[in-house]
Order: sequence, then C-alpha cells, then structure tokens
Amino acid sequence: MSICFLFYLDGNNEIEPEIYNAFENLLRFKSKEVELFIEVGRENREFVKVIRPFENIHYDKNLWTGVRRYHIRDGYIEYFDLGKRNMAHPKELYDFICWGLKVCRAKYNALVIASHGFSFVGGITDLTFDVPYVMPIEDMSYSINKALLDCRKGLDLLFLDMCYMNYIEILYEIKKRYDNINYILTYYGEGDFGGIDYISFIENFYSLIERNKDFLYFMERDNLILSRPTKSKVKDIKYFCNAFAEECILKGYKDIEAVKRDIGLLEIYKKINNIVCFKSENSRGVQIIDFYIDELYRIYRNLAFSINNKWINLISKDFKECSVHNINFLPKRLTKSAILGLILSLNGGIDIKEATNILNNVVKVKGWNI
Repeated sequence: MSICFLFYLDGNNEIEPEIYNAFENLLRFKSKEVELFIEVGRENREFVKVIRPFENIHYDKNLWTGVRRYHIRDGYIEYFDLGKRNMAHPKELYDFICWGLKVCRAKYNALVIASHGFSFVGGITDLTFDVPYVMPIEDMSYSINKALLDCRKGLDLLFLDMCYMNYIEILYEIKKRYDNINYILTYYGEGDFGGIDYISFIENFYSLIERNKDFLYFMERDNLILSRPTKSKVKDIKYFCNAFAEECILKGYKDIEAVKRDIGLLEIYKKINNIVCFKSENSRGVQIIDFYIDELYRIYRNLAFSINNKWINLISKDFKECSVHNINFLPKRLTKSAILGLILSLNGGIDIKEATNILNNVVKVKGWNI
C-alpha cells in the first residue's frame, strides 16, 4: 500500500515555532510505503517574540527563514530553497500541490494544510511581507481543486489543520463542483495550539483506509471531525438552508437570534451533519454561521454558499444580494482589527490596552502601513 502525503506547513506567521517543531518530526519519518512532499515557511523568531511577548520562545539552532520544499522517501531527504515566498498566495498553494502530485505515483493521496485559521475570513496567513496577508477560503478551495484537475488526481483525505474550519460554508466551497476529495478532516472549533502528532497521523491513516476503530480513537483524542461531503450532499444542504431561511422571512423573522429563540436550528444542524462520518462525543459536528457577521458580510457574500441563499438575510442586516462568485486568485490584506483579534487570542488574559500596545510594536517592527 503506497501513500503520498503533501504537507503545506505555513510558519510564515506567529506559529512558526510550532510549525517548525512539527516539520522536524516529519524529517525523522522513514517508510518505503509512504512518500512525503513538504513545503514549510519560517518567520523570523525575533518577530514571534514581539507578537507573543509573554511566552518563552526558544531560539533554534537552524535559524534559516523563508520557504523550502522537501521530498522524503524511505529516509532519503531532498530539499529546495525557494527563498522568500508568500504562503498566503493561492498560486503558491497550487504550485506546491502540482509539484507533489506530478512526481508521486502512490495509490492514496492526502493533503495537510497547517496554518492559523480565521474561519470563513481565510485560512492561511503570511506576516513576512510589507502588509499581513491571508488566503481567502474561496481562493484556497479553487487552488486545491484546480491543482487536482490539472494533475488529473484526487485526494483520499484533505486535513485542514487549522482552527474554525468546521463550517458548512467552507466545506461547500471545497466540494460544490467536484467529487475529487473523499474525506475532509478538521477540528471542532479550536485545535491544539501545538498541532497534532503528524507521525501518529500518518500511521493511523492506514486505519482510516481500512475503516477500523484505531483511527476513531485518534480522532476522539484530538477533537477531530471526519466528514464526507459529496457534491450532491452539500448542494442539498444549501438548498435546505435557503428554504428554511425563506420560510422564516415569510413568517416575519428578520434576524437569526429571533429564529434561534423561537424556532431553533435543530433541523438545520441535523441536515448539515448528515455528511459527518465521525465526531468526538462532545462536539456539535459541522456548524453553520448562525450569528451576526456585521461588517464581515462583504467577505461572507463572496462564498458560493451565500449566492442565491436567503440564509445571509438572517445573519446580516447590511447584506446585498450577490449572484456572482468572484475568484481573484490573490491573497487578501489582513486588517488592523484582525491582527488585534489575533493578538488577543494568542496572549490569553490580556486586556485591549495591552493588546493594542503589542499591536503597535508589531506594526513598528514590520513597518506595516495598515
């Protein structure tokens, strides 16, 4: 049984120490049946200390920065120094997937994307350039599918090793047109900040293929959700959510909070979670954006799930109907408020004043004009 694993390890940001630690563990993996293709980015660790000032960030003896690719087969390691690259650029992800799939001849293929997740706002960040960037969900999905189509390959598993990717809007974006990805694995809400043990993940992949309980134990331990969202199923879910929202609006409901209070969303979640193969005992499974998104509606409305779907009417007061799905194939700038939110999540227990001071230091060190 031969397996090809593609690891897109985005350390061009504040989680560089954790990403690099996971990468070093992969370098020690050796198997004749498993082939690894890795792209890893590294932010300067001095910057990590600025954005995470209350942590004891250790220096590493290998202080290189930038982006590298590695090909590992049976302990033999070949690497390529790519220099400075924007890992939040959709083309970078596309090129990496094509590089691995065109070389690999394995029976099974799996793609792992590890970065800092921003839910439907975006999934892969890069803080190493003149402004902070994030890859929009629609562009990430397009990159993956375009690479699979151009290489004439499929994925047995896509693992989104990022926080807050367990939303139907994201799964719909990935699977709305093609059935070239069998399973999607991600966390329920937040993942472990240190990430999962990739060696254990690789070893348990056999259990997934063989449908035995070992993989289920692995998932329970790491609070993971395994889904099989086929194209027909995600389209049916979107149709159901639109019809549900339309009925609520006809009854006079104008916002999601009133709907949750008077009607509830039990039927919505029951429908959505038909695609779930396994979830941990305490998990709600796959979710839907069921809260006010305020100014973020401009981002949400560019997701294919929102197009011709009345659900957006319930979660935004300032929505504008959209019937066109735009793919720019470019990274998006992160706003100052997004970076502030990131700082608050990274440094637990600090107040807005302390977070703002850290933000000002970050902007000064980077020279960002945001």
